[in-house]
Amino acid sequence: MLGALGYSVVVLGDQARALGIMHGIRFSLLVTTARDGTSAAAQFAREARLLLPDLKVLLITGAGYTAGLLSNAFDATLYKPFNVSQLLQVIAPLARTSGSSA
Repeated sequence: MLGALGYSVVVLGDQARALGIMHGIRFSLLVTTARDGTSAAAQFAREARLLLPDLKVLLITGAGYTAGLLSNAFDATLYKPFNVSQLLQVIAPLARTSGSSA
């Protein structure tokens, strides 16, 4: 979806593989998901920021996280279901503040 909107997209797969790839490629936006009630996505975001301190992180989730629960790990949260317009509304300011497209 993001590729069709003009963003460069790299699908990184699982978190361990993603962190390995992040050692050699500069990313401006990380889009991650939380599939369960764990804090794995937050830990992943923190580890990614150790590699790329200016990285913006968007959490996409269908889970019932409250805004304050993981707020220090993510720059924005988008709850499922959402449409393309909502996705762009969330991503546009993140991409602007990072200095390049996602």
